Amino acid sequence: MPTNTLTAVASKTKTILAKAESTYNTAPTVAGADFIEARNIALTPFQASTVDRGVILPYKGKKSGLASTPNVQLSFDVALAPSGTAGTAPKWGKLMLAAGFAETTVTNTSVTYNLVSSSEGSLTLDYYDAQNKHRLTGARASSFSVKLDKQGIPIISLTYLGVYADPVLASSGNAMPTLDTTGWTTEQIVDSRFTTGTINPSSAVAIACSSWAFDLGLDTKYIDLPGPQTSIEIMDRAPKLDLTIAAPPLATLDPFSLVSKGTALTGNVVHGTGAGKITTINWKGRLSAVDIADIDGIKGYKLSGGLEPVAGAGNDEFAIVLT
Repeated sequence: MPTNTLTAVASKTKTILAKAESTYNTAPTVAGADFIEARNIALTPFQASTVDRGVILPYKGKKSGLASTPNVQLSFDVALAPSGTAGTAPKWGKLMLAAGFAETTVTNTSVTYNLVSSSEGSLTLDYYDAQNKHRLTGARASSFSVKLDKQGIPIISLTYLGVYADPVLASSGNAMPTLDTTGWTTEQIVDSRFTTGTINPSSAVAIACSSWAFDLGLDTKYIDLPGPQTSIEIMDRAPKLDLTIAAPPLATLDPFSLVSKGTALTGNVVHGTGAGKITTINWKGRLSAVDIADIDGIKGYKLSGGLEPVAGAGNDEFAIVLT
C-alpha cells in the first residue's frame, strides 16, 4: 500500500508582524514585539495582470500569457482601542502612518492622527501561516475604514499593498520570532455606556446613533516602471461617511434640509471612558442622501455623504484623537 506523506496545514493559523520603514521599501529587522492583534486576516499572495503575447498560430489554440510584476495584498481588522495611557501611542499607531496619517503626541495628554497629502509612511509586513512566511515591503494602505456598530466592537479595517517577495518556509532564519503581545488593550463595546456623538450644522446636536461608518476612499496604485521604479503610492482620497441615527424631531435636526441645501457640517463620535481609553473621531463634510431606517422598531434616518477638507487648510476632514 502507498504511504500518504501529505501533511495538512491548518488554515486558521495566521500571524501578522508590522514595522515602520525608515527607508522606503527597505525591510527593517522585524521582531516579536511587532506583533499585530489582527482579526479577519486575508492574504492575496500574488497579484499580477496577464499580458497576452499575441502570437498567431497555424492551428486552433493560443499561446499562454505572461504574468506582470506581482504585488501582494494583505487585509485585516484591528480594534479601535487606545493604549490605556494618555499621550502614549497605541500598538496599531504604525499602521496609521502607512495609511495617509501623521501622528502627533502630546505627553500625558493625547495622540492625534491627522491626514496628510504627502510623505506617507510605509511598512514591512510579515505574514506567517503554519508553513510559510510571506513578506510585503514598501506597504501602504489601499483601503482604510472605521466602523462603530451598536453592541459591537469598534473596528479599523485596513488593506495594504506591498512589493512582492517570494514566500519562504517559516523555519531556520525565517522562523516566526517569539511573539510579544503586550501593549494591546481590551476594547470597549459600542453602547450607551461608552459611546456618544453629535452633528453640528450650526450648533452641536446630540444624536443617538446605531452605526457610524467612515471610509477614506483611498486611490492607491502599484507603480512598476522600467528603470526601475517599484513603489506603492497613495494618489488621492475621496472620504465618505454613513450614519444611522434615531430620528430626532425635525425642529431639532432636519436631515432633509441639510441634504437639499448642501449644508456644511462638522460632527464627532466619542467612544470609551477612562483616561487613556477615549477615542474621538472628528469629521467635516456634507450629507448627500437621507433615507428612512428601522432601528429595533424605532424610526431612524440613514445618512450618507462625503467628507471634505476646509479650503485653504486641507487634511482636516477626518481625524482620530486618543485621550
